Amino acid sequence: MRGNAILFCSVLLSACQGTAMQMVPAVITNPSAEVKAELQQVIQQAIGVAATPMLETALTDSHKLLLERQALRDTQGRLLNGRHNEPPLVFELYLSSGICQLVQVGSEQSFALKQAKCRPLATSDKY
Repeated sequence: MRGNAILFCSVLLSACQGTAMQMVPAVITNPSAEVKAELQQVIQQAIGVAATPMLETALTDSHKLLLERQALRDTQGRLLNGRHNEPPLVFELYLSSGICQLVQVGSEQSFALKQAKCRPLATSDKY
């Protein structure tokens, strides 16, 4: 009886692993002003910064988006805290169950993109 219970549990466990969502690195296939606006809105929600400059072609040749942190400056333009050496914020784009997901690396926050269309990142693409 105990052997049957162990066999049942291992079959159940492998079935669960097979149905888990698989997230694959992806790139955007429909770059546009609308997609850029959605990316900016999601990033604003993630990091709390209103204006995030980026190109319309962001995430079209790589699944990574690196955003340089804005250094605080005084009225003369000098850095307030001396030298600025904070690492950039990193976001990665994934395709999961047909939905584009933007993930903030480090916080692991994930945001579903409604306007963007994605395809899996090919090995020949830039990584």
